[in-house]
Amino acid sequence: HAEKLETVGRLAGGIAHDFNNLLTAVLGYSDLVRSRVEQDATATEWLSRIDESVDRARTMTSQLLAFGRKQVANPRTLDLGSEIRTRAEMLTRLLEPRVRVQLELNPTPLLVRMDPTQLEQILLNLALNARDAIRDRGVFVVRCEAVTLDATRAQQLSLSPGEHVLWTLSDDGSGMEESVRARIFEPYFTTKGPGKGSGLGLASVHGTVLQSHGAIEVASELDRGTQFRIWLPPVPASRSATDARAFETVLVAEDRAEVRETVVRTLLSQGYRVLPARNAEEAIAIFDSGERVDLLVTDVAMPGKSGVELARQLRSRQPELPVVAMSGYAEPGSGAEHFAQMRVSFLAKPFAPTELLHVVRTAIDQAVARSSVNAS
Repeated sequence: HAEKLETVGRLAGGIAHDFNNLLTAVLGYSDLVRSRVEQDATATEWLSRIDESVDRARTMTSQLLAFGRKQVANPRTLDLGSEIRTRAEMLTRLLEPRVRVQLELNPTPLLVRMDPTQLEQILLNLALNARDAIRDRGVFVVRCEAVTLDATRAQQLSLSPGEHVLWTLSDDGSGMEESVRARIFEPYFTTKGPGKGSGLGLASVHGTVLQSHGAIEVASELDRGTQFRIWLPPVPASRSATDARAFETVLVAEDRAEVRETVVRTLLSQGYRVLPARNAEEAIAIFDSGERVDLLVTDVAMPGKSGVELARQLRSRQPELPVVAMSGYAEPGSGAEHFAQMRVSFLAKPFAPTELLHVVRTAIDQAVARSSVNAS
């Protein structure tokens, strides 16, 4: 069965590669034609339909390449728990109120080497499958932990014995019969009705995990739910130490979702570990859970406790915690004037990603320098 999937994967990758070349030509000619018929509304609409079809086809070829393990990847050192946490809000919106998202994340960083886009694709694919499997109300559980594989178990998974990161995604939905479970990673195999699924989602998940030098298993029973287990090799300390930011954790407190997401993604793009919070209360709960925090980035004015109150509370627990305060203007009653006495870095909104990264890096480096002076 594995050899058959390998053969089909090579075929799928070859077809997708050639098809992508054709799509590139179609898009190119579409743009050239559009430049000649900009005043013709009907022709412009037809060209837009061509572009939409190309986008759908591009998604399919991307899934085929993932299945064939020929997708162009940009792997980086990532903290799996942090990556999942930053996407929790997106998962909640995707799964609708009837499906509760439950995160069970390791309190300490679990570093893996993976393309963050591919990691997100795995998470979304399995979340959508869970949503479809839950008929009424249910729960989607995402868990990550460190495990040790003995020689027997490692051989079963075609992995090396020793330490691994285990990423488990499970639901309490309808489950699968054994005949279905045995085929779910085959391309174009689907139990969904016509037009409701391409049959490439789980095939691409399988290919992506193997491309990341991991392994994936699925366990399922009718009416008792489904569990996907993904084993990934951990990043050895000697390798992760070359990227200091992989160990630097930034707690981001911002009530505006669009600003919070921008800040989080900017920091993740540079390798920081990020803990997002929607308000001061949530930030305090994350801090008190035992998470390591190297820097607080907070909005000044938030519903409930302000950024000033948040900084004071966290500083009472960790006196040398560096703080970056974001503010669009000096809101009356926000207490922003009190930040002046608290050795805080200010970042005025709007700001460019480069400004954010510069202020964050400077704040952390200055805190480290102060700590070294005090220690000496």
